[in-house]
Amino acid sequence: MTKTRPVADFSTIASWARFILAGFKLKGLDTDKLLCEAGIRSSDLENPNGRIKVAHMTQLWELAARDSADPLFTLRLADLARADMFSGLSLAMMFSDTTGEAIERMCRYSGVASSAAHLETIPRKNNSLEVVFHLQMPVAGEALEAFMACGSRILKQITDDKFRPREVHFSHDKSGLRAQFEAFFEAPVFFNAPVCKFVVDEQVLRLPCYQSNPELVQNMDRWMKEYLERTDSLSITGQVQKLLLEGTIDGNVDQGTVARRLGMSARRLQRALEKEGYSFRELLEKSKREMAEELLSRPELSLTDICYLLGFSDQSNFTKAFKRWTGKTPSAYRIAPR
Repeated sequence: MTKTRPVADFSTIASWARFILAGFKLKGLDTDKLLCEAGIRSSDLENPNGRIKVAHMTQLWELAARDSADPLFTLRLADLARADMFSGLSLAMMFSDTTGEAIERMCRYSGVASSAAHLETIPRKNNSLEVVFHLQMPVAGEALEAFMACGSRILKQITDDKFRPREVHFSHDKSGLRAQFEAFFEAPVFFNAPVCKFVVDEQVLRLPCYQSNPELVQNMDRWMKEYLERTDSLSITGQVQKLLLEGTIDGNVDQGTVARRLGMSARRLQRALEKEGYSFRELLEKSKREMAEELLSRPELSLTDICYLLGFSDQSNFTKAFKRWTGKTPSAYRIAPR
């Protein structure tokens, strides 16, 4: 479904804005001038967990590209990459058990970094994994380059320099710089692609993160959930997602029940979701997938227990649904390293 949420609603975490501005300054750019032209106040950056409108960030990237004499300045920002640049998200990646688990978290909580793109993992038949960026609004190509470059550098840092993508795809055109991009990513890079994405081989997904910390990563997961609840609190989509995750276990997840909890009719709820670019069914599927993945990580629960908790009539239906979501059966997912 094409998302139609108002452009003004999309935002980026301020810690990322602060990080890239520090990089711009080191490259000799006039950051005060850039902020002024982009319509960003310096006070907007004081709280690292605050939000900056993506429309303003897009202007900032375009202005930096205009003023920079270096066409590869987005890749060079990765030299400064550090674990707090996406606040709790990059820290949670660092504390994950494996690269696959870190990438899973990056996709599940991508809204912490920016609400302008929804990240989806799509299994390939050759056991590699695609991480696809579904853009919710037009963003600067430079922003995507920097996110991919810095994200890749973080994954290298947490795997003791072992992470390498299989392929990298950008939807914009910088084909004249393909050789430089391929040297940076150490992988084939494609421009003018249908979507922005990167591909990771199965053996890379199994790489351990040497700073893995189960207790800290649980704390970061909790913080990210609460953070997203706060930032999404004004949108109908955010409110519905919260109610769905709460109701998945007790079975109160039908559209009428959720609508009544929000004080509106089912039809009005559907119209409100459509205005933000979603459907109730889409959000329900997303919440069931997230809850299923969480329950499968708990070894004390049998597949029958999980099937019952998620409201499936039998284990066969649950298996079919889970395989549609992830490309794996629940049993295979449970034993796979993440």
